[in-house]
Amino acid sequence: MTENYSAKLGITLNSIYLACIILFAVGITYNHIQLISHDYPLDYNEGGMLVITSTLEQGESPYSLQSQPTRISLYPILYNICLLYTS
Repeated sequence: MTENYSAKLGITLNSIYLACIILFAVGITYNHIQLISHDYPLDYNEGGMLVITSTLEQGESPYSLQSQPTRISLYPILYNICLLYTS
């Protein structure tokens, strides 16, 4: 009787675990879809990335003293270079 009970308990726990994994996957997928398709900037400096990219396009450095503080970027410029060559 205890072997049958432990087998049923194992199947039940595995089913609960699988349901939790599926719910987590659905939730994280929904969250990522919301992040990708949001209409407004999600980051404070998301609009500023375009300014930094145009500065690079003009051949200027966003890290030079003339560009500060308007075109400051705390991130490396690899994102901006990729944005420049993909658009």
